[in-house]
Amino acid sequence: MSASLEQPKSILKKTHDPLTSSSDDLPTNLKIQPKSDAERKRLEVAVQHARLIQEQKAIMITNLNAIEEMSEYPASETPTEAEINAFLIYMISFQPGDYDALIEERHVNDRCGYTLCPNPPRKPVRAPWLKNRGVENWCSDDCAKRALYIKAQLDETPAWERRAGEKNPLVLYGANKQPAQGTQMQLPVREKAPQKDTDDRDLAYERGEVTKVSETKMDRVLKTEVLENNTVSSVMPPTQTRFADSSVHDLIEGYQPRGVQKGNRITIKSEDSDSDEEDA
Repeated sequence: MSASLEQPKSILKKTHDPLTSSSDDLPTNLKIQPKSDAERKRLEVAVQHARLIQEQKAIMITNLNAIEEMSEYPASETPTEAEINAFLIYMISFQPGDYDALIEERHVNDRCGYTLCPNPPRKPVRAPWLKNRGVENWCSDDCAKRALYIKAQLDETPAWERRAGEKNPLVLYGANKQPAQGTQMQLPVREKAPQKDTDDRDLAYERGEVTKVSETKMDRVLKTEVLENNTVSSVMPPTQTRFADSSVHDLIEGYQPRGVQKGNRITIKSEDSDSDEEDA
């Protein structure tokens, strides 16, 4: 009887459905299993977003722990090789905002903003409300330059949005500078002519003083001759000009209007009235 209840095996080749075969995308501990393909797609998208949020939280917790750890760097007067390597590794997943939080945390702990510096920050010399923002975070301008050099290399894209395996190694300030190779040689010093004598000769050349100019510039000295301008016509008094007429105040932009004088007033004739008279 048990043999008769068994399901017959199919002789057809099984086909893999991409919707049903991707069982690895879903967790195995789901209490509610999808009933259709559309529901399964929505569930896969929800699980993917949940994993991204979980990865984001994990990276943020790692950065917070790194800030707490690096706020006490270095443990001695000089940073060790392990501290330098750990600092560069932590900086890969940092953003500029995370680095600012690290600088602020070190300032609270009375340490220089540069992670590998053991010195305390500089004390404000002037009143607190007059000091420049950010200057009190460093012990010197050199440490500020080193810290900002690291900040300039940080990626503004969050670590959870970057491509997998994309890691840009950071470089400390001055680490990529190679010492000059070869032997040092002393170059001969060429004596320079007195500058005052040269300036005096150039000034004399511009002024045309022949006695002070060298012989090589004698032929290039500008020879000038001052002549008085000849008067072409005599100046007329204002009463003899064409504007001295008594009717100059009647001009309109330099033109005499046509009109009929009635007493002391002039009535201007318009073109329309002239045309009307002609028609009449």
